[in-house]
Amino acid sequence: MLNQLGWDIIVEDNQKFDIVLNDIQKKVLEALELDSKTFDEIVNSLNADVSQIMVTLTELELNGLIKQSNNKYYKCI
Repeated sequence: MLNQLGWDIIVEDNQKFDIVLNDIQKKVLEALELDSKTFDEIVNSLNADVSQIMVTLTELELNGLIKQSNNKYYKCI
């Protein structure tokens, strides 16, 4: 669609993005480092607010740091 509008798209292979993580994001990533976990397992292991964990998982997934598999397990990428 962008090509049809006449826009040029330039993608560089060596382009790096610096992502600054907050404390809860770091804790979730640490919890997923060794093994995939379900949402409930993450909440229980961090003893954190459910809504905060939901937001954090979404942020991490949008940033490409984790992914959710079909069987509802989250894992680091």
